[in-house]
Amino acid sequence: MSPLRIRSCILLILLASAVAFSQVHIRERLEVKSQQAPVRSLQGVGEMTPATLELIWDAPDDVTLSAETPCGSGQLSESGPGMKVYTFPGSVAGQYFFRIFYYGCSVFGQPAAPPANITGTLTFGSDTPIVFHGTVQPRSDCMGAPNSFEFTYVHTTPYVSLSDFILRPTVDVVTEGQGTDFLFEPLEGCVDTRWYPENDPITLTIVSGSAFGKFGVGDDPALVTTVTFLVSELPTVRFIPSGRLGTYPVRIEARCLSLVRYWEFDVRYCSILLGEAKYFYVVQESGCETYPRIKIYETDSPVRPPGAEATDVWVVPDEGEGSSPVRNSGNEENSGSRLGVYWEKNKPIPGGASNLPVGMIRLVGRYWHPDSVYTVDLMATKKLVCWGREGIIADRVPIEVKKPARLLTPGQSPTYAKAKDVLNNVISIDDTCIVHGGRYGIPPQFIKAHMDQEAAKKNFSGEIGWGFAPSYRFEPYAAQTSYGRAFRRHKYFVDKNRTPATDQMGTGKPIPDHQNVLYLDYPRTPLTLWDVITQYSQLVDPGGSSLYGKRRSDGFMDYYAYPSLQHYYWIKIVDPLLFDKGYRGQELADAARNQMINYVRYERSQVDLNAVSAQTRIKSSYGLLQITYETARDETVGYPYDQNDRGAEDNPERLNVTEIGMLYSMKHMNNLLNAGLDKLAQKDHDWPGGLEEYFKNVVYQNWNPGDTQYGDKVKPRIEKFKPSE
Repeated sequence: MSPLRIRSCILLILLASAVAFSQVHIRERLEVKSQQAPVRSLQGVGEMTPATLELIWDAPDDVTLSAETPCGSGQLSESGPGMKVYTFPGSVAGQYFFRIFYYGCSVFGQPAAPPANITGTLTFGSDTPIVFHGTVQPRSDCMGAPNSFEFTYVHTTPYVSLSDFILRPTVDVVTEGQGTDFLFEPLEGCVDTRWYPENDPITLTIVSGSAFGKFGVGDDPALVTTVTFLVSELPTVRFIPSGRLGTYPVRIEARCLSLVRYWEFDVRYCSILLGEAKYFYVVQESGCETYPRIKIYETDSPVRPPGAEATDVWVVPDEGEGSSPVRNSGNEENSGSRLGVYWEKNKPIPGGASNLPVGMIRLVGRYWHPDSVYTVDLMATKKLVCWGREGIIADRVPIEVKKPARLLTPGQSPTYAKAKDVLNNVISIDDTCIVHGGRYGIPPQFIKAHMDQEAAKKNFSGEIGWGFAPSYRFEPYAAQTSYGRAFRRHKYFVDKNRTPATDQMGTGKPIPDHQNVLYLDYPRTPLTLWDVITQYSQLVDPGGSSLYGKRRSDGFMDYYAYPSLQHYYWIKIVDPLLFDKGYRGQELADAARNQMINYVRYERSQVDLNAVSAQTRIKSSYGLLQITYETARDETVGYPYDQNDRGAEDNPERLNVTEIGMLYSMKHMNNLLNAGLDKLAQKDHDWPGGLEEYFKNVVYQNWNPGDTQYGDKVKPRIEKFKPSE
């Protein structure tokens, strides 16, 4: 797979010719594609003559040259003992930088090599030559780098060559709304021989791609597709992106008299979706022989691509913020204060047991809010030794956390994207998860996966189709069978002996008329625990609901949702009847069911369940995440006294209102997460076992600690609901 360049970043990839600097020695060069119109009938006067540099030295060993000039590579045109002449195309204005290397060295046991006295003579056409001198000592180690000296000369001319231009952005990458400044500068002519005066006009036009951005000039708020200025003016022109996500080509024409040049670049907006995971790696694109540079790239795979750095480049020298490669970068008034992403290098592959390959990092969008902007800088560094000196090269990519359009992995069906609430209003399940996930720093697909485990499913038909229904559940097999006096005074305690009869379901708020409620509707009359089991399982009545136990077609019971009951039924009841008493077929099924009735009603709890009131209001779970009323009432969760829910009623069924149930469910989920994070030194990165595994252990598993496999049941569902645009 070919590596993807940082997706969604505004990168101005110049497809025009760039400023070339000469290197006499071997060097790497990046391929730069250019689509330029041929130059014909150029106006103007002035001939460009080559520049020459003559080197003379008095030592027997060789001398070589490394040069950076405005007009491409120099050529060795003449050579002899103690003398070399180099020719550079075009004696044009600009900086000429020379480094002269002397290869003399002293060998142990041999006479010491002499120093080299070097004289350079730089000539521009008929101008007065520039002469410079330097003395270079021989190397003490013949295996080491040659010693050298440097010379820089800035050549001026009253004319500017307009045989070409350079499009130079002032930054490499920007985020939405900022745009990018870049200068249109004349590039001194190195191929053509015509020069233009500085008062000739240049017109810049966006010939394609103006839908993706326009020019902004100076302080003028107007955005335009064409701007004209004089060579001598060279105003600052900004390309302002339209803010559309994706990668779009833009083509710009620069015209001066009959000379036309084109530049093409991509507008790429850099973002990461809330909950989205991206992998990044680094490539060193040039080394000491030119201008050392590394670049950050993105890939959709945790496999390190060929050519990527295999050292840990994600360690940034301490700048008062530790060595973290991810930093907050937003400086707008509405910038989020929390680190917008989670990052990791340790065990970051979901379901994997190993770390990422060295040199890679994984980012996951963590915080988002419609009224805030969460932007981070991803930074990479590499130490490099050039010409005997150690330095650091770096790259930085700003990344903004964006709202996903949906939570759905391609190919997944049903989508469970929408539903209807207890008031029969259509709601967006995806938006609900995104808003709450962005607020609490929990990937929204983690929340939707949890709903997929907990909520009842209903086909709402039409455009909605299958969705998560407002859910209510009472667990008779886990219910208490006795209650203290204080608990019996609770205003939502169910008591069939209470008078008046209207208070039998509690003295607080009455049970509301909610719609679309599953797994079962709220019981509206007092029931015993045995009533609940009789009505909502098929243990007694084969025509009843199968919620708490299903009777199979062969007459045997299936307690698939209750492993302990399933085990007791088959091992403690069915097996002895089969192997010890020889029962078979329907006789075996009936006998096993009768024993199970006796076990569930009398033996299991050591009390007659028909004498115990089912606390179907207090001891139930509500909502898309099935938070229990008692958990919501815990002081750490605070129902109904959240700052966004002051003065509200505290009846249990109100937790099935989507906004209310999600508010307190997420507070509980956040409490579980923070309880785990409080034990860690690192809050924003490298959680033990990786993001998914850690969340499974500290949140999912503690949501339902009675089921030792609960976390393992929820975690795989995350893969069904990946964020997407």
